[in-house]
Amino acid sequence: MAEGMKAPEGSEACRHCGLPVPASARFPGFCCPGCHQVYQLLHDSALGEFYELGGGRGRPLGVAPQPGRHAWLPELERASTVDGVARVRLDVQGIYCAACVWVLQELWRRRDGGVSIRIDPTLGRAELVYDPARLDLAAWLAEAERLGYRLGPATKSEDSPTRPLLLRFGICAALSLNAMMFAAAIYFGLAEGRLYDLFRTLSSVIATLAVLVGGPVFFRAAWAGVRSRVLHLDLPIAIGILLAWGGSLAGMLSTGEHSYFDTVTVFVTLMLGGRYVQEQALRRNRDYLLQNDGAEHLRATRLRGDEVETVPLRELARGDALLVAPGDLVPVRGVLLGEAEAFSLEWIRGESDPRRFAPGDEVPAGAVHAGERPSRIDAVEDLDSSGLLELLRGVEGGAKDVALPPFWARLNRVYVAGVLGLAALAAALWAVLDRPACCRSRSRCWS
Repeated sequence: MAEGMKAPEGSEACRHCGLPVPASARFPGFCCPGCHQVYQLLHDSALGEFYELGGGRGRPLGVAPQPGRHAWLPELERASTVDGVARVRLDVQGIYCAACVWVLQELWRRRDGGVSIRIDPTLGRAELVYDPARLDLAAWLAEAERLGYRLGPATKSEDSPTRPLLLRFGICAALSLNAMMFAAAIYFGLAEGRLYDLFRTLSSVIATLAVLVGGPVFFRAAWAGVRSRVLHLDLPIAIGILLAWGGSLAGMLSTGEHSYFDTVTVFVTLMLGGRYVQEQALRRNRDYLLQNDGAEHLRATRLRGDEVETVPLRELARGDALLVAPGDLVPVRGVLLGEAEAFSLEWIRGESDPRRFAPGDEVPAGAVHAGERPSRIDAVEDLDSSGLLELLRGVEGGAKDVALPPFWARLNRVYVAGVLGLAALAAALWAVLDRPACCRSRSRCWS
C-alpha cells in the first residue's frame, strides 16, 4: 500500500474508496470495516448515486462509524422550536465533496416532517427546518453518522472575521481609482494652474483617507510586534506607508510638488488585498480543521500492516504510517513514500501554488494534499512536536510568526531586519548624494 496508494494492476480495489484491498481484509472487496458498512448502507438505501457524483474516492473510513449519544439534542430542539416549527443549526464534520451534500439532503428529503435543509459545505454548517412532532431528528442524525459524518450543535461564528478587512479594502480600492484618475492628468502634462492645484489637493486628501482607513491594519500589527520584540513584514509595510505619505505631504507643503500620493493610495490597497486573501485562507483552514471538537480531537488515518484505522491525532507517534487522502491535512511532519505528489503550503507559508514533493521528501505539518490519489507519509514526530497546534493557535489568536517553524521564523526576522537596514542605508546615501554642491562643500547654502 506504500507505492502510490492506489490499487496495482491486477489487484482488487475497495468498492468504496478505491484503495487496494489487503489479503487479510475481513470483508471481501473492502479495505476496512468502515468502507464496508458505508457501502452497504448506501446501496441498501438506494443511494448508490453517491459514487457517480464522485463520493468516497480515496477516503477510507477505518473502523465502522457509529452514531453518537446526542445528549445535547432535546435542549437544543426545545430552544429552537417556535410555533411548532423547529429551526436547528448544526456543525457537520466529514463533508468533502458535492456527493456528501447530496446524500445528506437525500436522507433528509425522505423523512416526513422535514421542511427544508440548507448545507454550507465551506463552513460545515447545516440548517434544518422541520416539524418536531413528525420528524425524529435523532434518527436522522444516527443515519447520517453511520455514513461517517459527525454532527453537533453549531459552535462556529457566522460573523466573518474578514468582513471588516474586506470593507477597508473596498473603500481603499475606490479611493485608488479616483487617485489614479487625478494622477493620470498630471502624468500626461498637467503641471500648473488652478486645475493642477485642485488635483494635487484632492490627491493628498484621498491618500490621507487611504492611510486612515487601511493603515491601522498594519500599524497595530507592527506596534504589537515591536512591543513583543518580534519583527515581521507588517513593520516595513507600516514604516513605508507613513514615510511615503509623510514625505509626500511635506513635499507638497514646502515645494508644491505632487509627490507620491497616488502611489501611497494604491500601495495601501494592494497590501490590504493581500492581507484579505491571507486571512481568508486562514479562516478556511480553521473552519475545516477545528470544526466542533477543536484541534485535539481531529482524527487521522493510520496504517497498521494491511489494516486501516482512524485514530485521534493525540495517538499519533513517530514512525506511524499515515494515509493522507486528497484534500486532507498532514497532521504531523513526515516522509513521503510511494510516488511524487503535490501539497498546498498556502496556510503555512502563503504559497498560492501547490508544491510537488518527491519520494523521500519531508512534508510539513499543516500541508494539504493537493493531488489526485492518496499518499503514504511516515511520521517523524508526534503531535506535541508538530507545528499543527501552533498553526491553529496562531489562527485563533491572530498571532504572527507563531505559526512558522523555527527556521522560517528566524529567516523572517533576518529578512525584515535586512530590508529595514538596507532602506535606512539607501536613505542615508540619498540624503548625502542629493545635497546641493554648496552644502557638500560645507559652505552656507541659501538656495
